[in-house]
Amino acid sequence: MKNLIFVVISLIAISCVEINKLDHQTPATAKAVTINRQMQRVIRYDCQGRISSDQLEEVQGPSLQFYMASNSTVDLLEFKALNETTNSLKGIIAYDQGTFILDLAKETTEMKAVEGINQIYWAFTFCTEKDQSGKCTKKEIKEAGTAYLNISLGEEILEGKIKIKCHK
Repeated sequence: MKNLIFVVISLIAISCVEINKLDHQTPATAKAVTINRQMQRVIRYDCQGRISSDQLEEVQGPSLQFYMASNSTVDLLEFKALNETTNSLKGIIAYDQGTFILDLAKETTEMKAVEGINQIYWAFTFCTEKDQSGKCTKKEIKEAGTAYLNISLGEEILEGKIKIKCHK
């Protein structure tokens, strides 16, 4: 059996889009966002060195990272975001901000999104009581709300080409 081995070296800069918690609270004020899938010329070779395929292919799926700031970072424990449109839950705290990735791919491990209006319920949880050792014994959601995002799918054509050769 012959194995195809290829190496793709690329630098992927992750874009982040800020969501202002006060600006996008209704479908009418939804933040318009385009999520691009990245396409590039891919040349595939068979084991005899002949070109078997030369076409534009998706090399990076349509996903985009979002973040929002909490009013306070003191005793901030967690951030969760639920896309009520697709019923998918994600969210982490990174650099004292809540963050999640929306993905338009059919199969994803991130928060699933759809083209059009996506209703995102978000919540920041804080530690409200600690024991003598400093361990959190009680937590509470102190900030929560809904943000609306109007998602559209775009395409970005990357320069250059990727060559995939057969390895015997």
